[in-house]
Amino acid sequence: MMCAAVTASAEQVQGDFVYELSEDGKTAVLLQYKGKGGQVKVPDKLGGKPVANIGTNAFRGCKELTELALPEGLTEIGEYAFWYCSGLSAVQWPSTLKKIDGYAFFGCTALTEVKLPDHIQNIGNWAFSGCSNLSAVSLPDSVRIVGSGALDNTAWYNRQPDGNVVIGHCYYKYKGVMPDNYTVTVRENITVVADSAFSDCETLVSVTLPDGLTRLGNSLFFHCKRLFAVTIPDKVTEIGENTFAGCNQLKSVTLPDSAVSVGKNAFADCLTMATVVLPHSLQRIGEDAFVGCPQLYEVIYIGTREEFDRIQMEEGTRKRLEGNLIFAVSSEDITEDSVTHLPTVPEAKRRPVQQQVSNETSGR
Repeated sequence: MMCAAVTASAEQVQGDFVYELSEDGKTAVLLQYKGKGGQVKVPDKLGGKPVANIGTNAFRGCKELTELALPEGLTEIGEYAFWYCSGLSAVQWPSTLKKIDGYAFFGCTALTEVKLPDHIQNIGNWAFSGCSNLSAVSLPDSVRIVGSGALDNTAWYNRQPDGNVVIGHCYYKYKGVMPDNYTVTVRENITVVADSAFSDCETLVSVTLPDGLTRLGNSLFFHCKRLFAVTIPDKVTEIGENTFAGCNQLKSVTLPDSAVSVGKNAFADCLTMATVVLPHSLQRIGEDAFVGCPQLYEVIYIGTREEFDRIQMEEGTRKRLEGNLIFAVSSEDITEDSVTHLPTVPEAKRRPVQQQVSNETSGR
C-alpha cells in the first residue's frame, strides 16, 4: 500500500517525493511522500534545492513507514507531518532542526526514544502525544517553547508521579489533582515552562517563577480561578495567548521592563483586575488582551504618550486602555506625583495610585 496525503498547488515530483520551492526559490518544501514505506531517507535536495521543511500532512497516516532519516539543512517539521505513522520506530534527527509543529508525531506508537538535537527551539502542541511506547525523552537546553500536551499520553509521562513534572530544564505541568489553596515554587534551574502547565488548576493561589524565565506560554494559567499572586520575572519578554485568561482573583499585574508582547486574550475575563502596569519596552498587545475586565480602572504606562501610541494593538483594545490610562516616569516609585492622568480617567473610579501599585512594584 502506498502512503499518500493531501497535496498543495505548484507541486513537482522527484522519485517518491512531491515538493514545491519556497517563495524565494532557495529551498524546497516536501509536501507529500508517495512511496511504500519501510526505511525512508529524505533526500538532502529536491529540485536541486536543499530541503528545509517537511510540510503539513506530508507522511500523515503512513503506517508502513518504519525508520526515518531526515537530512541536514532541515529546519522545520510541519503540523501532522507524521501523524499516526504507527510503525515508525526510529528517527535520525538533523542537527539543523529548530521547530517541530503541532501534532507532528502524534500517535506514533512504535517510537520508544526521542533524543532531540542541540539546536531545536520549539516543540508544538501535542507533538508527541499518543506515542504510547515513548519511554525515553531528552530535551536539549536550546528548547525555548514546549507546547500544550506535547508529551501527554506517552510512556514517559504516564510513569511520572502526581505533582510537579519536570524534564531537564523544562517544567512540564502539574499532574493529578492539585490540593486546595496550593502554592507552587518553580525551582531556579528551570528556564522553560510548558504551555498550559497550570491550565484549569482551580485551587492554585500563588506561584513563584524562576528568574531565568523569558516567556509565559499560551494558556499557562488559564482558568486558575483562585490565583491572586504571581510575580512576572524581570527577563520575561513575551506573555502568550490566554496566559491569565479567567484568573478571577488576580487584582493587579506589573509587566517587567523586558516585556515586548502580550498575546491575544492574555488577561481576558480577569473579573477583579484593577491595575495593570505596562513598560515602555512593550511593542505589541494582542486582540482582546484585556476584554472582560470590568474592574480595570488604572492602566499605568511607564513612558510617554508618543511611546504608547507606537504600541501595535487593535482599536478596541486601545480604546479600552486609554479610558483609564495614566503615564508614569519610572516604575521604581509610582506615586501620585510621578504620574500624569489623562483627563478622560474618571475620578470616581480612580483609587490612590500609590496604594494600589507600590506593593506590586516593591516585590520586583
